[in-house]
Amino acid sequence: MKEKNGSISAAIFCTGAIISKYLVVIPRYMVKASGNAAWMEMIFVGLFAVLGLAVLIRMYKPFCALSYEDVLKVSLGPFLGEAVKYLYALGFIILNAGILRILLEALRSVMANDAPIEYFAMFVAVSVCIAAYHGTEAVSNIAIVVFPIIVISIVTVIFILSAEFRIDNIMPIFGSGIKEVFKASLTKHFGFAEMVLIFFIAPRLAGYNELKKAGALTAFFSTVFSIGLILAYCLTVPYPASKKFVLPLYQMSRMIRTGTFLQRMEPLVVFIWTGLIMCGLAIVLCMCSRLLSKSEKRNPATWAVGLITLFLALLPTSDSLCCKLYEKTLMISPLLYPIIPFFVLLIANIRKGKGAAQ
Repeated sequence: MKEKNGSISAAIFCTGAIISKYLVVIPRYMVKASGNAAWMEMIFVGLFAVLGLAVLIRMYKPFCALSYEDVLKVSLGPFLGEAVKYLYALGFIILNAGILRILLEALRSVMANDAPIEYFAMFVAVSVCIAAYHGTEAVSNIAIVVFPIIVISIVTVIFILSAEFRIDNIMPIFGSGIKEVFKASLTKHFGFAEMVLIFFIAPRLAGYNELKKAGALTAFFSTVFSIGLILAYCLTVPYPASKKFVLPLYQMSRMIRTGTFLQRMEPLVVFIWTGLIMCGLAIVLCMCSRLLSKSEKRNPATWAVGLITLFLALLPTSDSLCCKLYEKTLMISPLLYPIIPFFVLLIANIRKGKGAAQ
């Protein structure tokens, strides 16, 4: 069913899944790889993601009435198309498991360091599964309510912290060299795999123009937010101290000293990244369930996928091992988007062109 203002809903749906990762651990990875030039690495990552989305949306024009699952079958055939669809589900489950474990470790470290991680896992996993079980429309509605509140809160925190910004913290601009920064941006820390979700929900949009609008909004919100957050982190926390903190936004909030009322901003920040990450987890879980079972709402596969995600999340024996493994799993992100979609759409357009010629 086509949605009124579907482009805004689709943009928030995709953006929420993307930026949740930049609230926790990815800024630390970038600082470790690029030093005080981590914000430049984020600019390269954002440009790569935006250019890829622009090309893919143009290639998707003949298939706006189809979801990405259907385009896979058009391009690769029924058997191989199904196989690639399941590979997408597996890839997103692995990425979701990493974010879930990092969220659990973050909650434990700031709320109850001696508590077993399973205590937090139960509440988070059940909440995320319940949201995802009700389908993409329900998750989109939740994101539409939560996302603006969270963005305003984060902008407020960064604005208050602007007095702590030090330009010297980001000098020299290219850190150890532009070559290393560029290399890291393309091979290690590409966190925009969820941009491909916009093609999975393409049939809900009213044509190509709505798809373009949704893509433009997704690209704008996700890149501006991510670049702004990492730049604020680099300006606030000097290198090499900045590479020690797993939770950059939380560390930034602890620096706020603006009188009695705003003496402690940590509770607000915990609410911000918990709410946004749980929305992101629900979005991806919902799409993975749909890929494994075609039900849009009350999908029984949701609970199975949720259990698998939780099991994978609890496999690492320590938070440090989890962070190392998640950094490695980020290397599959460029495959999910934009590499595989590019070749899938290229083949689909060639086949459609040959069919029209005949």
